[in-house]
Amino acid sequence: MDEDKQVLMAQVILGDEAEKFMKSDLGRYIKGRIDQDIQELKDKLVEIDPEDINNIRKIQNEIRLRNLVLNYFKELIIEGQQALQILQEEER
Repeated sequence: MDEDKQVLMAQVILGDEAEKFMKSDLGRYIKGRIDQDIQELKDKLVEIDPEDINNIRKIQNEIRLRNLVLNYFKELIIEGQQALQILQEEER
């Protein structure tokens, strides 16, 4: 098996594992907590003094961080699906 095919296979496996994790009880719990945190942070943004730039930035960064975690899993899943599609096309 050549190196490119090994990379694609690894992406398929990681994507599958990420998808299974996100569908598991633990994955759903973590996603739910992240979604809840993001909503609470957005609520804080609504209430915060518009002149309080430092805290606004801090809250925005906290939201970005939580979204980043979710995006890592989404990217792994998408990359895995794309890798699987490439492997299937190569077999034809």
